[in-house]
Formats: sequence, structure tokens, C-alpha cells
Amino acid sequence: MHEKFLDALDGLLPPSQALTRGGSQCGTHVWETLLNTLGGIFLPFTMSETRGWTIDPCLGPTPLDADVMWLRNPFPMLRKNEGIDLQISTDRFNGNEWSTANPINTGFYMIRSNKKTISLFDAWYARKNNSMRLKEQDVLVNMLHEGVFKKLGLRVRFLDTNNFSGFCQNSKDFKAVRTVHANCCLTINAKVVDLMAVIHDWERFKTNETSTTGWSSHVACQNSWKSSNGHS
Repeated sequence: MHEKFLDALDGLLPPSQALTRGGSQCGTHVWETLLNTLGGIFLPFTMSETRGWTIDPCLGPTPLDADVMWLRNPFPMLRKNEGIDLQISTDRFNGNEWSTANPINTGFYMIRSNKKTISLFDAWYARKNNSMRLKEQDVLVNMLHEGVFKKLGLRVRFLDTNNFSGFCQNSKDFKAVRTVHANCCLTINAKVVDLMAVIHDWERFKTNETSTTGWSSHVACQNSWKSSNGHS
């Protein structure tokens, strides 16, 4: 995301939810975030965007968008099964964590480094020159539908929005939600406004965890589609 978005989030988040944190041992909260531009080592489709990387020594690298808010440690919701190559968030979850019909979202995903995933990233990166009008997520979606995942023999787990929530589909359970992604939103300013509402919703829930707290409507993001400027 743009630098102004990161600055805005820094101003919104309390110290306990800072963007950059440290952690070390397997099974503990591992929060270290390495912010790198996509022009570095990963998919330079959109040079102005920044992606965060979190590292869990038991799971491997987990790229995530800068507009993903962590409410709880998400790593316990990720399987440590070595047979799973990729665990990836979804815009809307259809109830089957193995169904390729789930619309994937690259806001949050965990990769297990092996020959299959290296081949996937090589193929993904190789498409950058012919995909200038597409976001890296759109390119990956196309690869999934074209059968590239199947050809590589990838085992993919699609993450439930109840745990990995987003503006496309809200989590139905405040006690289960781990992250919230400002997806289905066109402009940076709208993302900031609606993520601030998420913080307020979360604070209200934490004040009384027995209440029937609900998510605020993502009005700014809904209205953002009336404008043609910005990034989703």
C-alpha cells in the first residue's frame, strides 16, 4: 500500500497493535513484519505497493497486505501439516476449505517452501510482463482457474472468513476472528476510515465480550466504488 496509508494506520493503532513487532519461538506470537516493496524479491506488478511479511519458524513465510488488521495471533489457525503447500485467504468462503471455487485473496497467505511452491512463484513472476493491467492477485486467480495449481500438484487450503475476515464477507464470530482485510474497497482513504471503524468495533467487543457486538457497515468502502481513483 502507499506510504500515506501505512502512516495513517500507525496513527490509528494502539501500541499493542503496532505494525512492526518481534517474536521468536515456535508456538508463540511471532509478529515480526518485514516491509519490502514488490520491486524487491516478490512480484513487482505494482511498484508503489508495499507488502508485509511475517515469519513463523514452524510455518514459513506469510505475506500479507498492509491493509490487513491483526486482532489476534492468526498462526494457530494455520495448519502445520507438511502436506499443505499453500493456505490462502478468501473474499468469500463457501464452507469447504479444499474447494477451488473459493475466491482467493492474496491479502494473507502462508507458503510452505518446496519445489512445487517455488515453481508456482516462478510461473507467477514470469507473467508480470504480460499482466500490466492486472493485479498480482488477479494473475494468481487466473492461474488457479487455468489449472496451474493442479498441474503442479499443489495442495491448497482456503481460509475461512470467520477467522480471516474481510470487508467482502464479515466474520460472524468476534470470538473467532483473527484478522480483518480491507478488501472489496477501491480507495486508500476509504480503507483507513473503515479500518478505524473496525478498531472501534473491536474495542467495544473487548469491553464486554458477552455482548452481541456487530461489525459497522463499511460505508466508506461501499461509496469508494463511485470513484474511479485508487487501488483495491
